[in-house]
Amino acid sequence: MNTHLSKKPVSRNTSGARGHSKEQGNNDSVFQFEDNRPAATAQRNLQGLIVDNSRTIQRKAFQAVADYNQKEKSTSLSSKDLETNGGIGPAVQFKTLFQVAPGNAVIQRQIHLGTPPSGLPKDLEVEQILERLHPIIRYDSLSRETRGYIIDLLDDYDEDDRVFDDIVDLAVTLDMDVRKEEPETGSILIKDEDAEIILDPKFQKMLESVPLPAVAQRVLASEIKGQARWMGEVYRDLSDMVKKRSAEPEEILKWFTGKTREFAVAIMRAAKNAFGLPSVPLTVLIAGSGARGEMFPGSDLDLAAVTEAQERKDVVEVFDFMQKVEKILQLTVQVMSHKLTSRTSDEVGLGPDTGVFGFKNSPELLAKHSLNLQNTGQDAKFLTHTAGGKQKGLGDRFFKARDELINESYGLAQLKEILNEFGPPPSLEGIMNIKTQFLRMPTLALRDLAQVCGLKSTNSFDRVRELVHKGYLDSTLGKQVIEALNHISGVRLQCHIHYGKEKDTFAVDESDKQTTEDYVLSSSERDNLTWSAKVLSNFYSRLVTYQEKRSAKKWGIFTGNTI
Repeated sequence: MNTHLSKKPVSRNTSGARGHSKEQGNNDSVFQFEDNRPAATAQRNLQGLIVDNSRTIQRKAFQAVADYNQKEKSTSLSSKDLETNGGIGPAVQFKTLFQVAPGNAVIQRQIHLGTPPSGLPKDLEVEQILERLHPIIRYDSLSRETRGYIIDLLDDYDEDDRVFDDIVDLAVTLDMDVRKEEPETGSILIKDEDAEIILDPKFQKMLESVPLPAVAQRVLASEIKGQARWMGEVYRDLSDMVKKRSAEPEEILKWFTGKTREFAVAIMRAAKNAFGLPSVPLTVLIAGSGARGEMFPGSDLDLAAVTEAQERKDVVEVFDFMQKVEKILQLTVQVMSHKLTSRTSDEVGLGPDTGVFGFKNSPELLAKHSLNLQNTGQDAKFLTHTAGGKQKGLGDRFFKARDELINESYGLAQLKEILNEFGPPPSLEGIMNIKTQFLRMPTLALRDLAQVCGLKSTNSFDRVRELVHKGYLDSTLGKQVIEALNHISGVRLQCHIHYGKEKDTFAVDESDKQTTEDYVLSSSERDNLTWSAKVLSNFYSRLVTYQEKRSAKKWGIFTGNTI
């Protein structure tokens, strides 16, 4: 039985809808934008190979294969040879490899040829044909053992009657099989970085429930690499801004949050292109610091799926898709981290968490679950949706149900819990934690005040401004709290850039260092934090009093309304 190429087109549509945004995307048009960077364009051309069998698209796709990898010297095959069988070489009878050749096409080589290409005798041996056609795989640079192994693999494909979607699918499959058996061989077709991604245990785990053809694996690996490169550039710009102090921390955090939202949507698009979307309506929210616009380099990229599922299998389908999104996020951040730090043991920020809300089968149940169990639904913002999710208004229903559950009493109860759990900042001494000892109390208290006072803002800085504007907070203290938040956020940014990962500890001065890598406050940072601690201590005391008198107001005991 002979190896052959399947004529049946792949049903999964991997070509994303087109748009015109110069950014990676925007939050209101999920999966409907186009990444115009050169690598991404080449990948889309390659994806076109899977879904369009026309001569024009095939030639463009094959040329993209050549451009995206490496250009090899071609043999002296005539243009006439390129026109046979729709521009992809003679009809396939047996095992096939391919090479880049003139005319924007890829020529197939055959072991048993019905009509051999011009200049090739019909009775050449296998090795002679491989050498004469000089395929894209660097056959001439491989050892005799590896050459023999390639031929054995081709024989196995033939005996097993393997079917491949196209000649690229066959060649990529061959490359990966060679790597698995002889990893020391290195790349014979696929770039080493792509192969490392494909062979990563996380990538292979992702394919257990929905196996991908070899070409689709390569496209996904290239997308992961491209997004890691893009986000790596964002991190470098972030580092530059932080080190040069070229903007206020508030501005830097809002800028970085915007970039990470674009990144999250791009990763979801990659998951959609590779695996298809769930058949049930889906809306995705971003929570926590991503919703507040206060993402630090080490922040979790908290994503939550909102769906309307009638059966358990529908919930499982959404859960499975989000797990794949999480795996792609993890792999992308891992690749980015290794490039930025050159230390494979360290991870650079954006630890993904796609299960922040859990999964319920309606927006209303999800809103109740997220508030009752994890209290994360208060800080949530729309990120993206499928057409079905938009049509069903899943995001709007979630926020409506959440707002009906959240009220003044709820906010006051949560505020009391936060004030009991996180006290005012302590005095500066020894090794300290900028997040837990300085930042958690004001950001979480402002989150709960948003419910008590009906604030529309999601960002902590803007929430303070709105409190002042509505008369709940005097302008002097409001300005001081904003300045304190900027000082504290600035130190946290410096810590993350210094360590190259999410680590929030610092030494107050040089004598307090416990390890050589400890971040030490500069004299101005020390002075600013000392001042900020006093401001937040005052703010904390005012909040305690406000929570008590506002709670008593229900019973007509006190009618005060200001913090």
